[in-house]
Amino acid sequence: SASKPTPAARATSFSSKPTSGRPSEAAPEIAQKKFGNQKAISSKQFFSDESDAADRYDKDRRLSKFTGSSAISSADYFERDESTPVSEMSASDLARKLAYQAKTDMGQLSSAAREHARKLTSMASSFLNDLQDR
Repeated sequence: SASKPTPAARATSFSSKPTSGRPSEAAPEIAQKKFGNQKAISSKQFFSDESDAADRYDKDRRLSKFTGSSAISSADYFERDESTPVSEMSASDLARKLAYQAKTDMGQLSSAAREHARKLTSMASSFLNDLQDR
């Protein structure tokens, strides 16, 4: 009859297997170079090369919506509507949601206005400099 391998034999046979599925010892250095100062990464980002252009485009499109945000939820990132329907909200919840949305909208509008004012100022300055040069 076949005998069971001893614990030492099992450990030896396990350690002799190829380590292709495990990160190498250089993984932390590679991750630091690849991801720099990002606060969070997904396992897909870490373990794949993301060579599919469609996946990169979709990821970039989703991330571009959050430029300047201090935080995002996974529901926002994956474009899932997980909110409670308005018909099921209490008056105070609805008022709080509307106030938050108004504050967000005003912040975005204010940001856009500042950016356009900066561009107009730059254009006017360039125009006046061109006039003076003539």
